[in-house]
Amino acid sequence: MRKWITAAGLVAAMMLGSPSARAEQQGVTDNEILLGSIQALSGPVASWGVPIANGLRMAVDDINSEGGIHGRKLRIILEDDQYDPRKTLQAADKLIKHDKIFAFLCNLGTPQNLALVKVVERTGVPLIFPQTADPKAWTPISKLRFGFLFPNPEQGVIITRYLLDTKKYTKLGVIYQDDELGKSYLSGIEQELEKRGVELAASASIKRNEIDASSQVMKLKAAGVDAIIQASVIPVAVAVLKERAKLNWDVDVVITSSGYATSVVSLAGAAAEGAYAMGQVPVPYPDLSPELADWNKRYQERFGEPADLGALFGYQTTLLIKQGLEKAGKDLTVDSLAAGLEQIKDYTDFFGTVPYSLSKDDHLAAHGVFLFQVKNGRWVKASDYIPLGQ
Repeated sequence: MRKWITAAGLVAAMMLGSPSARAEQQGVTDNEILLGSIQALSGPVASWGVPIANGLRMAVDDINSEGGIHGRKLRIILEDDQYDPRKTLQAADKLIKHDKIFAFLCNLGTPQNLALVKVVERTGVPLIFPQTADPKAWTPISKLRFGFLFPNPEQGVIITRYLLDTKKYTKLGVIYQDDELGKSYLSGIEQELEKRGVELAASASIKRNEIDASSQVMKLKAAGVDAIIQASVIPVAVAVLKERAKLNWDVDVVITSSGYATSVVSLAGAAAEGAYAMGQVPVPYPDLSPELADWNKRYQERFGEPADLGALFGYQTTLLIKQGLEKAGKDLTVDSLAAGLEQIKDYTDFFGTVPYSLSKDDHLAAHGVFLFQVKNGRWVKASDYIPLGQ
């Protein structure tokens, strides 16, 4: 009897050590890696969410046409939350429990992604390269969370320094979105002003879906500000620029990365001329390079509209997770993906992006930004690369 037990135990141990006996990784099969992405496919920020979704689809198809990753094809399921954090949680529940995705990729929105942090940590489904620049989305360090966008507070610091040191302004005003997004930018602005002993001349909050900024702009005009720092998503940025033009007010407006988009120019028209914005990659105008011309042509043919920064970010984050998946190896798990992503160093591509790097101690990809300005109806670089911390 003792010999039988010993033999059975040996067989059981061998089975536990074999690949077929190990617990399967959710969202990963021999042939497929299943990703999920929650976007504003309708509602006030659809002009950003729809292009991101298109960029994700195009990148997934491009990767699959080249054979996929370690013999597996990518598949992505897109959900619409209409830029509503409550609907974000509902969509996440479906993607995790019903669709059983391996990871989230490029989810849009600061309030939305911050609402997901506890869900991600509880369920073990990674949140990879979300479209938020709030550090709480990727800190403290976790194998489940990796950031993509240059941080909101540091953007606030850099914009404030630019206006005080380069422009020599003394009276700054802020219009900020009344949620986690706007307040994270505001924290950096206030931090830099306090450090210098300078008072904020005026500030005004605005709801994320508001398209009338008349009272906020009028408040800052009455305070006699030299410049407006605009910390919001696209619709509010457009409203502020239009109100500035309506008042015929010659005041600089600097928009945070959340409002840096081609749609701001197309929606605001001539009112956008001269506006500044923070960003980590140039707008992908097709005349900038042959590679961009080809990419834009393929995008236009497929989706029937020109590519913009949203499309670029959807495409680029997919290329970036591809790097991590390749480095993770054939035995793909959450742990091996984290280890693979942490090996990415100085990644660049034909988009002219800032270099992206990750490590075991730093889960933020972007470590710097550029300043852009609208000239003759298009965004152009107005600064060299500005690294994090400078």
